[in-house]
Amino acid sequence: LKYILDVGELTSNMTLFKLADGYLKRLIGNNTMAANAAADIRQPLVGLNLAPKIILGEKIEAIRWPCTMAILSVLLILCVILLVGIARHNRCALIAFSVCGLLAVIASYLMASVYLASSVALGDLCMAPDKFIEDQASTDLSKEILKYYTNCERARANPFTQRLREAKTTIENMRNNLNPLSKPAQYLFPKKGLDTKFSSLKNDINAADNFIHSLTALVDCRSLHMHYLRGARALCNVGLLGLTLMLASAVLAGLLLTALVWVDSHTWIYIRKKKDYHQVNENDPYLPPPQASQAIAARTCNAAKGCLILPIPLRLATRLP
Repeated sequence: LKYILDVGELTSNMTLFKLADGYLKRLIGNNTMAANAAADIRQPLVGLNLAPKIILGEKIEAIRWPCTMAILSVLLILCVILLVGIARHNRCALIAFSVCGLLAVIASYLMASVYLASSVALGDLCMAPDKFIEDQASTDLSKEILKYYTNCERARANPFTQRLREAKTTIENMRNNLNPLSKPAQYLFPKKGLDTKFSSLKNDINAADNFIHSLTALVDCRSLHMHYLRGARALCNVGLLGLTLMLASAVLAGLLLTALVWVDSHTWIYIRKKKDYHQVNENDPYLPPPQASQAIAARTCNAAKGCLILPIPLRLATRLP
């Protein structure tokens, strides 16, 4: 519209032209004021951005879960090796458990130290979550806005009320200026197709009005404060309980592995290595002598000329009672 009024053809009715131009300038001024009010509302809230912290926490949790499961699986495998070594008296299995068990003990105590530090840090955060948010917020965000959303007291007024009222007032003025502008503009420039342009402007003004109503509900402290309390309770109750249980499990696993390694290191020492079997010739009076012994006995009897060599079955029969 401003382009049409600026570069449009000259008209004889200058009074009507100046009237339309005045309405248009006021319309543009109100539009600028509404945009400035929306920017003033948005600018302080940009400083409060916890999305990077939430994304970092999700990444840490995505790494912690499989690592914890892998470590617990390794501990389970070590326990199976110990049981196999005890059941079969396998010295190699017991020695392997002693070496790997020491590494598992170190890993368990490292996990316990990490969980302990995380529990202490989370406990400090839960003692004063408002202080943490104030420290993480930028300097552009005033303490008044932070206290409004973290406390949500009824006696405390919305810090954006004035700007919201200004935006509503300017939008209403835009609507009031658009209606008297349409008639003289269409009368002065009937061939410019201004009907569609005015219809589009009306739709934009109505959309801006609806946006301001939605923004009023969004910047209200009640909904944001409810989400804030839910997040704080979930983090401080469920999160702290989970860290405490993981800390207890890591400490118990470390103590149990320490005891098992100590017992195992004093057990495999007394298990001797298995000796190889050696073939030994057994001399039994009831077993037939070997071929070499029979040959020696035959030569001895021939030299004595009075010895009788009995067959093996008969010899065994004479020896039996």
